Amino acid sequence: MKILLNFALFALLTTTSFSRSVNTRKQLRQDISRGHRPLGYKAARAVLFGKIYLQEDQQGSYIEDIYCKIHFREIDGVGPLKIPNHKKLNTEHAWPKTRFSKKLPFAVQKSDLFHLFPTANQANSFRGSLKFGEINYEGESIPGCHQAVRGKVWNSRVLAFSPPDDIKGLTAVPQKPTQIYTSTL
Repeated sequence: MKILLNFALFALLTTTSFSRSVNTRKQLRQDISRGHRPLGYKAARAVLFGKIYLQEDQQGSYIEDIYCKIHFREIDGVGPLKIPNHKKLNTEHAWPKTRFSKKLPFAVQKSDLFHLFPTANQANSFRGSLKFGEINYEGESIPGCHQAVRGKVWNSRVLAFSPPDDIKGLTAVPQKPTQIYTSTL
């Protein structure tokens, strides 16, 4: 079974001129469609929360959200292949759904594990669909979580979101392949 993640890795390794070719983009669309069965959003969330980000310590299972470093535990619905209470721990799309391509199935893009992350509900709402960016000193932080900030990008009027420094690469790197298939195909 072909997995969309393989395509994302392939797209990441391609050059800009390669990815701009109309014939190449058409071929890539066909390649990812042929034999690919999307995981589905519910199953992707179960894998995200119940496998990829699930950790163990002396107190049991937990998931740490990426923006505020809050630990969510079994009382919040955390466990192997479980989807936690969405009012506490939610799914962050590093590439916002509002920016998905019209040329690929919405469901495939929505369940792409390359840009899904566990996030405290209030942090997910705080970011909304803002792009990532370096914020000037007047940024506003998430209540109770000063590591993530939203505000205007330096020397700009553009409103953006700046995640904590230790995860900036985590949220930026996955966007590259995602941007390729959501913006250029």
